[in-house]
Amino acid sequence: MDLCLDWESAVATHIIGPIEEELRLAALRRYQILDTPPEADFDDLVKLAAALCAVQCALIGFIDHDRLWVKACVGLALDTLPRSTTFSNDALTQPDALMVVADAQTDQRFQAHPLVAGAPFVRFFAAVPLVTHDGYAIGTLCVFDPAVHSLSRLQYDTLRSLARQVVMHLEQRWQIRQLQEAVAARETSERHAQRLVSELQRQARTLRLLEQVRTLMAQEIELRAVLRAIVEALVQVFGFHVVSVYLREGDSLCLQHQVGREDPEVKLKLSEGLLGRVAHTGQPSLITDEHSDPAYLSRNEELACTIAVPLRVHQQVVGVLKVESPQAGSLGQADLDLLVVLSDQASLAIERARLHDHLHARLQETLLLNRVLTASASANNQIEVLNLACGELARAFKLPQAACALLNEEQTELLVVSEYRLPERPSGLGVRIALAGNLLTQQVLHERKPVQVTDTLVDARTAATSELFTRRGTRAILILPLMVNNSVIGTIGLDALEPRSFTQEEITLAQRIALAIGPALENVQLTLALRVELAERSRTEAALREAKEIAEAATRAKSEFLANMSHEIRTPMNAVIGMTGLLLDTTLSKEQREFVETIRTSGDALLGVINDILDFSKIESGRLELEQSPFNLRDCVEAALDLVAAHAADKGLDLASMIASDVPHALVGDVTRIRQILVNLLNNAVKFTQAGEVVLAVVQEQSQNGRHHLLFSVRDTGIGIPPERMDRLFHAFSQVDASTTRQFGGTGLGLAISRRLCELMGGRMWCESVQGRGTTFFFTVIAPTAVQAPRIYQRGRVPQLTGKRLLVVDDNATNRQILSLQAESWGMRVRATASAYEALDWLKRGDPCDLAILDMQMPGMDGTQLAAAICDGLLAQAPPLVLLTSLGRREEDLRAGYFAATLTKPVKPGQLYHVLLDVLTGSTNHRSASAEPTSGFDATMATRMPLRILLAEDNIINQRVALKMLGRLGYRADVAANGLEVLDALARQHYDIVFMDVQMPELDGLEAARRINRELAAERRPYIIAMTANAMQGDRELCLAAGMDDYISKPVRVEDLVLALEQSGTKRSCLATPTPAPNVNIVSHLIDQATLNQLRDGLGNGDPAIVVELGKLFLHEAPKQIHEMEQAIQANSVHGVVRITHTLKSSAAILGAKSLATKSAELEQLARQGELAMVHAQLKEFDQLHSATVSALQALLRNYHAD
Repeated sequence: MDLCLDWESAVATHIIGPIEEELRLAALRRYQILDTPPEADFDDLVKLAAALCAVQCALIGFIDHDRLWVKACVGLALDTLPRSTTFSNDALTQPDALMVVADAQTDQRFQAHPLVAGAPFVRFFAAVPLVTHDGYAIGTLCVFDPAVHSLSRLQYDTLRSLARQVVMHLEQRWQIRQLQEAVAARETSERHAQRLVSELQRQARTLRLLEQVRTLMAQEIELRAVLRAIVEALVQVFGFHVVSVYLREGDSLCLQHQVGREDPEVKLKLSEGLLGRVAHTGQPSLITDEHSDPAYLSRNEELACTIAVPLRVHQQVVGVLKVESPQAGSLGQADLDLLVVLSDQASLAIERARLHDHLHARLQETLLLNRVLTASASANNQIEVLNLACGELARAFKLPQAACALLNEEQTELLVVSEYRLPERPSGLGVRIALAGNLLTQQVLHERKPVQVTDTLVDARTAATSELFTRRGTRAILILPLMVNNSVIGTIGLDALEPRSFTQEEITLAQRIALAIGPALENVQLTLALRVELAERSRTEAALREAKEIAEAATRAKSEFLANMSHEIRTPMNAVIGMTGLLLDTTLSKEQREFVETIRTSGDALLGVINDILDFSKIESGRLELEQSPFNLRDCVEAALDLVAAHAADKGLDLASMIASDVPHALVGDVTRIRQILVNLLNNAVKFTQAGEVVLAVVQEQSQNGRHHLLFSVRDTGIGIPPERMDRLFHAFSQVDASTTRQFGGTGLGLAISRRLCELMGGRMWCESVQGRGTTFFFTVIAPTAVQAPRIYQRGRVPQLTGKRLLVVDDNATNRQILSLQAESWGMRVRATASAYEALDWLKRGDPCDLAILDMQMPGMDGTQLAAAICDGLLAQAPPLVLLTSLGRREEDLRAGYFAATLTKPVKPGQLYHVLLDVLTGSTNHRSASAEPTSGFDATMATRMPLRILLAEDNIINQRVALKMLGRLGYRADVAANGLEVLDALARQHYDIVFMDVQMPELDGLEAARRINRELAAERRPYIIAMTANAMQGDRELCLAAGMDDYISKPVRVEDLVLALEQSGTKRSCLATPTPAPNVNIVSHLIDQATLNQLRDGLGNGDPAIVVELGKLFLHEAPKQIHEMEQAIQANSVHGVVRITHTLKSSAAILGAKSLATKSAELEQLARQGELAMVHAQLKEFDQLHSATVSALQALLRNYHAD
């Protein structure tokens, strides 16, 4: 029982895992013992085991994955058992232990076992695992009995020995099988090698023979010779008895050459016989004897074996190669395979020969044509041309005579005017051939194609000319029409003295000669006229050269005049405008101020006219160059809208823009010229529209290889253009009618310039209009994509807005569409209506709404009335409201508590995004005064920081943009168009700031800055801010090296402009006499002082020390954090960048640095999306914003120190 206890302990501690079980099963299958027949060796072992243990039953069983398969058994008829019902399965858990169950009926583990509870009613059981040499138990040697037994130590050891014997038998079987397989494999390999040697020898012989055949075929180039070489080579080299080659001609196979016998069937139909089948199907055929395919055997009874293979050229069957033998079975599959290979070579030889024959024929035809045309070119009259043609045709076809006859003016008869004939043949010159009753000639003239008569004696069409044919001995004739300018002027006849048929190739060649004669006749007729014309052309060209020189001189004079005129007018005009600016800064009466404003406005208008004329002159002379710089298209569109928004609002017009979502954010091109076109079209639309709307739309027509075809449209609801006046739109100095100029003004150059600019950018411009209903101008531009990160509100769905419900109430359908599409792109659910009453009804019914945008001007009930009805009627349930107005921010509406924010038309996506986000996230106080406008313009800045500004910019559109932006900050500025005008202006008066464009005519911005620094005293030197569209690395350093003080890029952003102005104030104050601490309002857009005051009052209980402490901590930590962010970007650490930007966002927000916090949040969002390259691209901008914020914070902290 000790062994039994050991086994029990082993079972409790060892469980076979799935991997070990797979390895065990693999070891079992290696022996291939399962399901094999009984073997005496194994039977003897189980008998011996039963006898030694004195039991009735013993077995050798192998345990598969789901069964016990019995190899040998004594005392019991047993083949296989489910694995789950065997004792042996438990024996596998410990290969080194012996499993013994002394009395299974008293053992609780086995009392319910099927073999114990039922037949054979096992009580005693012992099993020894069969363990392979690598340690896997694959089965057991079992002894069992219906009676209780016990085994001695000797019996235990003997059972183990017998188990090892079983494994040894398995190993021997496996080794014998391996040896047998190795011997069989070697024998197979040897047989395969012998077959390979035989096959290689056969192939070598075949290749040698094929090479001999190929050599024989390659020696010939003409088709008939090639075919003869193919047949004879097969007989000589391969010893075939009868070889024939047929080529396809139409629906027949024609015998070309044969060796071995003479076949009477030289022409076979494709639908009949063996050859017809091969030609039709394209498949080779083998007939080994007369019984295999009797229907296709040759009629020659001596030939009993046949092979036919197709000849192909370009996958088309062109013929059949046939080999025959009189001995049945003498031709086999090897011969068929050989002929298939040979047929490919033969096909190539046939194709080469056909090509040679074709090229030779074409060469002869070309030479013939060349002789005719060459000779015709030197002929002095038409008769010489016809004589040459008749002679060449007769010699080419080996004919004794040919003649040409021309129609008379009445086209009633032909006159023979030219002929070629052998000396002994009679002449036909001067013969007149009447057309009446002449069927043959009438057919030629009517059908306008060649007609042949194979025998004049039997053809009824020759009755009218039989006497002439008889006299000249004509028995066959080919008549061709002679044509000039697609009109038949006569005929050419080729006569044969014997009946014959002209082949199609001969007819085609003759027709080509006849067709070539027509132009030759015409050329002779035109030669004299051409000589006269050449003389006249020579005189004309001389006159044109003289006129061109005069025109070029006039163009140079015009350009010089325009340049001089521009300079001469601009110089005093700039002085007038500059002085009026100074005058406006003095104390004036109302009437005086109106006079001065009129002078200034008229001066600006005159400069606009000059600029238009110069632009048009540059375009006309081809000297206008377009810039190729990256720009943001949506910024360009918004800037153009800004320039006309005030005028549109004054007229009560709705101004809107729609840009399709697939239009790229950034492009490479001339943003200034695109904006010039847009502003011109928008100005015209606003000018000629009294009520309604003006809508600018941009869509993408197509995109190929990174180049985008964009379609712009400007639609208005104005007066429209009469159809009869449309052709005047794009003419220079032209308008629809004279009254237009008197009523609306303008030079009439705007549309002409715009159209030419479009064409320079690869596009075009056109117009569609309905009089009284409106006009739409379209233009296209082709531009490549620029690499530029989209703004955060241009990236699709926004988590904070997704799923929010927006109500839009506006009677203008375009505005509703724009607001709806933009909000839906951020994931919002939009419901729009044109009726204020319908919107109010929805809200009263309890329809859900998280935010509502209300238009100010609506019929019946305007936006403020609707807001009052909502707020007074719904009370606490009223959603936040946003006012949409063309009038700008309305303080009275905000003070009334109705609106959380305002939006000014035209609505920009960025403004809409920030307003929606602020209102829905609680950044603004609901039902209280609106937050400051998101545009960044501070109209009081000029009051707080008065500056005298000079704008140096040669482009009129850039001038208007810059002046508009400065105007919204409260500043007026004088304008200079080049560096020389800047120097003149500075000589007249002092300016605090000069905004200097870098690329200007006459004197560029860099050289102007150098001269200012050299020529002006320090106290008169202005603060110079560079403005350039170039975004290339090193541009900033170049400007600073030239003596400029700051640098901003075009298109100018208002934040950059404000920052530059404030920095100019800071730096200029450092150069001046010490003054009191700077006014904190100067930097209020960078630091929100209200936030600092809340921090002081909340955490510091009114003590500013807390503000100073946190501010200094931020000033100390932020630079280090920015450096760490740069390192994290270089290490490509998304987690690091997210952590640092999140920290900077929080720190900046605590101190009221809202711009810096917003920018940090944008960078954090980009980092979370894995866009580290975009983060890196914005680091320079972020660093500049951080530097400006530090300066602003330092100024504010000095005030808190003072407090």
